[in-house]
Amino acid sequence: MRRKRRRGPCGCGGIYGAAWARWNNCGHRKHFMIKDFSAVEPKAMERFWKKVEKGPADSCWIWSGTKTTRGYGQFSIKGTSIRAHRLAYEATLGPIPDGFDLHHRCINKLCVNPAHMGVIPHQEHVKEANSAGGIHGAKTHCPKGHPYSGGNLIITKQGERLCRKCRSEILKRSRNKAKDAAAMAKLLQEMEQ
Repeated sequence: MRRKRRRGPCGCGGIYGAAWARWNNCGHRKHFMIKDFSAVEPKAMERFWKKVEKGPADSCWIWSGTKTTRGYGQFSIKGTSIRAHRLAYEATLGPIPDGFDLHHRCINKLCVNPAHMGVIPHQEHVKEANSAGGIHGAKTHCPKGHPYSGGNLIITKQGERLCRKCRSEILKRSRNKAKDAAAMAKLLQEMEQ
């Protein structure tokens, strides 16, 4: 007898269950997000705060539970994983408005002290000096010293900035390697005959 495939919460038929951590095949990440943190059960919040090493109000409150691969604290409620700092902020200070991100002012990814977090627009968060986007966005020249401007700038579909001069050098080297490999193959073939 053929096993019936379980459908995701949206009914799209995407993978559900063990693969939920990959945000469902249908791409509907919203299925696994808690909308109202104030409605989280008191038992779950009690369990949450047991995993926090609290100190004075002005110091970092370190998350001692599980972490994501990027180093942020992670907490599960009824099979739904939530970033620990988001839960701490929204449970104590209220929801984060749409289009805004939660920013760690202390730059400590494991800190869950709501006083150390601020709500800022997404575009500003990306440009923050301590984020990867901010670090790379502030660069004006490629590692070889060519400027990221004018005709020397290539912007990929993913939004990456590339140096046109370096890119052409890389392509030239790969073409030369391909030519050398083809010449070597031809030479070996002639030697065998």
